Amino acid sequence: MAITTIDQLAAGFTPPNAFFKNAVASLTAGRWHSLWSVDGRPSAGATPAATPGAVPDNTTAGALPYNLPVGGRLTYLARLAAAAGVPGTLLVYDRLCHVASINGGLVGAQTVNSAALTRPDANGNGVEAWVEYFAAAVGTSTVSISYTNSLGVSGRTSPAVTLPATIAAGTMIPLPLAAGDTGVRSVQTITHAGASGGTNVGVTLLRQIAQIPLPAANINTVANAIELGMPLIQERVSPQQGACIAFALLLQSTSAGPLYGQAVLAQG
Repeated sequence: MAITTIDQLAAGFTPPNAFFKNAVASLTAGRWHSLWSVDGRPSAGATPAATPGAVPDNTTAGALPYNLPVGGRLTYLARLAAAAGVPGTLLVYDRLCHVASINGGLVGAQTVNSAALTRPDANGNGVEAWVEYFAAAVGTSTVSISYTNSLGVSGRTSPAVTLPATIAAGTMIPLPLAAGDTGVRSVQTITHAGASGGTNVGVTLLRQIAQIPLPAANINTVANAIELGMPLIQERVSPQQGACIAFALLLQSTSAGPLYGQAVLAQG
């Protein structure tokens, strides 16, 4: 089934799902900051396990909770409202797989060997790889990964990304893919050239759901289903598994007031 009309959309609205994340005292302006480890609603998620990590879902601590659809229905993001203490951009995403406890301070490639994806399948179409720092680190180096793309071709290498001189805990950095690739199925290794990437580095595989601008402090931005493009929340059908909906912020300041808002899902 799928929602194909405005009437079906309206009939499928679920109750508003509020979210709130506490202020973040230290971050890097102009860099994405993960809210996975930040207290609030949803509660702070745990630091992921070492290789092969884990595949979180809608029941995992840190994920925005929601009820799974029934009877072959699909889930969409139908409305998103948010405000933060500092202007920036909010990213809502499905956290498909995460690995941590990687020592980025060592020379050479470090093992990741991420767990197999499950939502909606193991192929990795449209999946992005991000480096996530669970502790502060010193940069002045570059980071790249070796991965298997969505076509199952292994040994692909991402172009190296230059790190900031100082990396705040919670920093997330998206990694570009090799030419022609459109998704990541799994990550095998991560390399910090210069060996200054910190001792608790993570790799997170995610699928973006929506981004909205937060142009002014503490002023709500509201986007409806049409403005959002009515993005599909991709779930696994059998056995059924919901998305691990999580948040990240790109802000203009080195500190942030709280993030607060609500998401309305539609199922049909």
